[in-house]
Amino acid sequence: MVLRLANSEYEFVLSANKDGRIVVEEEPSQKLVKYDSGTKTPIKNYPSADDVGVTDNARHRASCQNNMKQLGLVFKMYANEQINEYIPGGFRQVYPEYLSDLNILICPGLRDGKVGYQILYPASNDGFWREIFTKVERLPADEYQYQSTVPWIIEKVSCSNEKGRNVLFVDGHAEHIKDKDWDIKMGPYMEYAYN
Repeated sequence: MVLRLANSEYEFVLSANKDGRIVVEEEPSQKLVKYDSGTKTPIKNYPSADDVGVTDNARHRASCQNNMKQLGLVFKMYANEQINEYIPGGFRQVYPEYLSDLNILICPGLRDGKVGYQILYPASNDGFWREIFTKVERLPADEYQYQSTVPWIIEKVSCSNEKGRNVLFVDGHAEHIKDKDWDIKMGPYMEYAYN
């Protein structure tokens, strides 16, 4: 072992062997403790990822939501340059000018390499989303409420094994919706989705 680095906040150790390969040890031989630099006394034993409930599922869900938010920004950039601010009709319309990394289209929890997301209303715009909101919610579409309610992009299948899927809404926020709530929250909007 040529180089050994330890991070005192998280329980892992990075090592570099003679070949130059980086090796990650997730359970080092001793518990890492952060020390006060002035007194050299232990401040706190930092919990491991398991202690705070950070799982692969949560990481996949969060990473997936980040991908969706990036797609939302791509769509907003595209729409800002279109007559009547229409979003793209598909992902191919934004590559490579607005979307340079196609990996954003692949849900991180799925290892199949296929596009993991679906645009519910491709080639639509603000007027259409207001209309959908009014039909589904039976309320007039005020300036902001419809944007946080109308879904834009959904995960095709759950990538996090948490019995639910991520949804990106028109206002740019992403939310994980459990399977048990899917039909109530998303069902009415799915009826208007382009297939």
